[in-house]
Amino acid sequence: MLDILGTGLEYIWKEVDRISNISSESTQKTLIYNLPSISEGEDYIINNEARKFDWSKLYGTLGEGEYEFILSDDNSLAIRVLFTISSDGKLVYDEPIF
Repeated sequence: MLDILGTGLEYIWKEVDRISNISSESTQKTLIYNLPSISEGEDYIINNEARKFDWSKLYGTLGEGEYEFILSDDNSLAIRVLFTISSDGKLVYDEPIF
């Protein structure tokens, strides 16, 4: 049974050791996308900005194991993704939790 207080064995994680003192913020790149031509009467969602993170200079290459990725901001918004890297380097991940 899962522990709802976050104290059970499933919540014991060790942060991956950093190989560099660079900040995680310096690893992000903002990607801007061009919006397609949309006629005046069409419904649309504007989603033209994304961020890409490359943490290889911060953490190196992750080996086989189970991992948890958490990204949060100053407004208490967060995304959490559990993922596994198999012995042959394949990545399997759960749906993100917001």
